[in-house]
Amino acid sequence: MAAQANALLLVDIQNDFCEGGSLAVEPDKSDRILKKLADQGANLIQED
Repeated sequence: MAAQANALLLVDIQNDFCEGGSLAVEPDKSDRILKKLADQGANLIQED
């Protein structure tokens, strides 16, 4: 049986969902999520 792989791909995140946007996620909450993913070995890549 082949090994299972998981992926989470976030593309073109709109400014409205970022800090200061009209639908912003709490900055502390998004940082905790990213830290948890990194702690689990996720490869995090950001491109501006």
